[in-house]
Amino acid sequence: VRCGCVASFGGLAVGCGGEVWWRALSRYFPGGTYEAGLRFTLDQAVFAPVVLGLAAAAWPLVEGRGVSAARAHVDSDWYHMLGKMWTFWGGASAASYLLAPPQWQPSAAAGGAPLW
Repeated sequence: VRCGCVASFGGLAVGCGGEVWWRALSRYFPGGTYEAGLRFTLDQAVFAPVVLGLAAAAWPLVEGRGVSAARAHVDSDWYHMLGKMWTFWGGASAASYLLAPPQWQPSAAAGGAPLW
C-alpha cells in the first residue's frame, strides 16, 4: 500500500504537476541562457519547496499517523530535506535547463532521479 501511495504521489505531484509547471515556465520565459537561469531559479525557489513540503506531509499520513504527525514532520524536517534536495537537484536541474534542448528538459531533469 505504501509503495502504491508513494508512486501515485510521485506520478501526480512530481510527474504531472512538474510537466504543467515546466510548460508554464517555458511559455512565460522562452529563450536562451538568461531565461533558462530564470526558469531554473523559479523552479528551485517555488515548485521544489512546495512539492517537498507536500511529500514530507504525505509520508506520515500514508503511515496512518494523522495530521498532527504530518505537521510535526514538516516543521522538524522540511528545511533539512530542502537543503539536501538543493544540493543534488540544484545541479541536475541547472544542467537540464541550461544544456538540454527545451523539449527534453523535463526528461533530462528526471534522469537524475535514479541517483537521488
